[in-house]
Amino acid sequence: MEQLNQLEKQRVVLEKKIAELRIQNQNRENRQKAIDSVLEILEKEGVSKIYYIDDRFKPDEIKTSFNSKMKRIKNEVERSEREIDTIEGFNSIEWTAPMPKFESDISDLWENGNKIELYHNICSIIGDDESSNVVPLMEIQKDFEDIVEVFTPDEWQEKEDEILNGLQETTKGLFLFDFEFIKDWKGKRGERNGVDLAKRIVESDKSESVYCGIFSHTFSVEQEDEYRIQYTREYDIEKNSFYTVSKKRYAYDPRLSAFADGVKNIVALRYIENLKEISEKILQKSIDDSFDELKAISPKTFNQIIQKSAREEGTLEVKELFRVFSLMINSNNHQSLIDVEMRRQFNNAVSRIRDIDVDTGYKYSNKDAKAIELRTKEIYFSDEIINQLNIPISNGDVFKIGNKEFILLIQPCNVSLRTNNSQFGKRNYNYNKGHLVPIRKISSGKVSPLTHQVLETTDNSDNEKYCVEFPKFTIVELDILDLAVFNPNGICKIDLNVDEPANELIQSHWKRRYEKLHSIYSNHEKAIIAFNEISDSVADKEKLGLLKPYIKKPYCIKDFNIGNNDVYNKQNRTFDFKMKRTKNYRTPYSTDLLQNFMAYLSRNAFNHDFTI
Repeated sequence: MEQLNQLEKQRVVLEKKIAELRIQNQNRENRQKAIDSVLEILEKEGVSKIYYIDDRFKPDEIKTSFNSKMKRIKNEVERSEREIDTIEGFNSIEWTAPMPKFESDISDLWENGNKIELYHNICSIIGDDESSNVVPLMEIQKDFEDIVEVFTPDEWQEKEDEILNGLQETTKGLFLFDFEFIKDWKGKRGERNGVDLAKRIVESDKSESVYCGIFSHTFSVEQEDEYRIQYTREYDIEKNSFYTVSKKRYAYDPRLSAFADGVKNIVALRYIENLKEISEKILQKSIDDSFDELKAISPKTFNQIIQKSAREEGTLEVKELFRVFSLMINSNNHQSLIDVEMRRQFNNAVSRIRDIDVDTGYKYSNKDAKAIELRTKEIYFSDEIINQLNIPISNGDVFKIGNKEFILLIQPCNVSLRTNNSQFGKRNYNYNKGHLVPIRKISSGKVSPLTHQVLETTDNSDNEKYCVEFPKFTIVELDILDLAVFNPNGICKIDLNVDEPANELIQSHWKRRYEKLHSIYSNHEKAIIAFNEISDSVADKEKLGLLKPYIKKPYCIKDFNIGNNDVYNKQNRTFDFKMKRTKNYRTPYSTDLLQNFMAYLSRNAFNHDFTI
């Protein structure tokens, strides 16, 4: 039995080593792919050299830093601040040895070991990010030894003019400047950091042959664009002339793909900015043409489109304005591309970017924040827009009740207030019901196409989805939800001390709706007061208790967890339903959701098969 256990342990160890070797081989292959992709990008652009300027290209200084960190670990071990068995990768070191022997041992370790790995490991153990500053300069010489030249800031200034004068259209250079030099360094012309040095070359007459990156450990990959804008302001350097690349792309990625992607960003920058400039011209022309078209509309037609149609349909006038201008913009956007030269410029700019958009193997784990912001705007109207503009409730409105979210599903024609004389401030057929359907995050495997619909959102993942659960819908009175329209924070609340909406910009038919709601809740207030007055005189308290929930909390909200507080506050004369409108799920997404919900409600039922 003991022999079998030993064999099992050996098998587990062997499988672990095989798995580690596979990962190492995969990383080696991916790393070579990344190196090859960098070389391909540079070749396409005629870049023959990488010039790397960093004040840490001094092996003696790196060794000194390594020794200092090792001694710091030794002191922590001797003071019992660190357990010896937690220090992996340094098994040959006797941490409690006398200092002369310890210094001799770490010197031998440095001279005979993998310096990059040793330095990276000791930085990781200590927990600082120094390795992200030093490891890249050690590795870049190894990975790109045939085309890289490295300089300290002083060495660079001695060679700068000679190198720039040697640049041609077919022999361009990729320049990587470390941002932060030693504290007291000062260049020939008063330069203090890498941006100062970079500014000189990107503003030279050789700028077309220069691809420039600020290569630093002081910011993360996510902060690259943020720091590019910051450096632009602080150092008065053209933002289109350089790109910021985090050293963490190099230090913490054994596949090197993140660094390769950073190089691609540097090279592609000028072409992307050119595409943005062309896009700006197209859009600006479209906007100008649309304004001209808007100005040319006759007063009669403008009044019909904006004022009369909005009044007849009970919609916001400004919404009709946006609708019309969107039609103009959309048409003129396409019209502007009929210009053959403009379309050629746009297509050529796209093609130039795609030519260098080679696969580096880099897979960014985090989504781009700006892309998420724009996609969210495409899917949802924010609470700020719908509530502060007093936009009427509509299909797709999302309400937060307690710690849960519900989405309002309702036929748009049913929810619109009418403005004709007989129906002014009312809905057709006095329609006053809506469906609130819960939104819940569930595992992907539990999503049923019959009972769920996945919401469009940037927060969905492969494993979990935000879904609307059709079977758990609840019917709610619009008398409650309409209150959100009158509150800039979207809360379903009414103050009976206020006879009319405080916001004078609210549409007239919605002011009439407020008057109706004020009357409804005033009557309900009277009922509550009357109930409270007679409560003491009723002997049967049990029956009184049966009535209380219907008075204190109307039946239409009994299915929602709004806490134990009564919705009515006698002292303040307010009704607060603890509901808040938080956003609107925009069309066509909300329209599709409503259609599928209606299909769920109208699904057919069949007799079961009694032969089974």
